[in-house]
Amino acid sequence: MQSLQTPTTATNTAILPNTPRDLRVALASGETLGINRPFLDIQKDLYRKVPDSYYQFKSKGNTQIIFLPWELLSCCMDYIVPGWEKSITLNQIGERVTAECTVTIHSSDGSFKRTATGSDTLLDEGYGGPVVDAESQAFRRALANFGFCSYLWDKDIANALIKRIKG
Repeated sequence: MQSLQTPTTATNTAILPNTPRDLRVALASGETLGINRPFLDIQKDLYRKVPDSYYQFKSKGNTQIIFLPWELLSCCMDYIVPGWEKSITLNQIGERVTAECTVTIHSSDGSFKRTATGSDTLLDEGYGGPVVDAESQAFRRALANFGFCSYLWDKDIANALIKRIKG
């Protein structure tokens, strides 16, 4: 009888190249994990570990935040799931901008969508501005709904990663 559980070593093994630079070189040479794969295989790959060199950090108040920039997330998706799609819908509600992001993954089993939202105040003068921040927030959340980097939403895991990587 086949076990329904994935071995823990499977999700701990990185499938992406070691550095963001290596990822971009691989993509430029046409290297990907392939198209028209079963959705279960794609989802298993999306749950796998991301190399430590991909993470970036920022501070919000006294809190350290670990994340992957949206443009690197796009490259990761191009490598893992070539042909994926993203659509963004923007709205303004009072002093806030909201973004709804839908990510579509095409597999040999059909197309699968996940949607998430993000928002920011229009008064935000931080890097990227409120629209970019709301879009990237929604994009990260939509990918997390597929399992990609979903562990970063667990504070204990995120803090342990920050401690391990930054020392």
